[in-house]
Amino acid sequence: MPKKYDAEFKARAVRMVREHQQDYPSLTVACQQIGQQLDLGQAPGSGVAILRAGIRR
Repeated sequence: MPKKYDAEFKARAVRMVREHQQDYPSLTVACQQIGQQLDLGQAPGSGVAILRAGIRR
């Protein structure tokens, strides 16, 4: 069953990626690393995929 993330958590995660994106070679790697720090899943439709989509908006 997928985890549900509240809007505040998502906003914090997106902010972290934007603030640290220059530290990584790509957006995908930044999302994976920060997602790992926040204990997000790696599967399609997971938190990392949702985070990457949130950044691109």
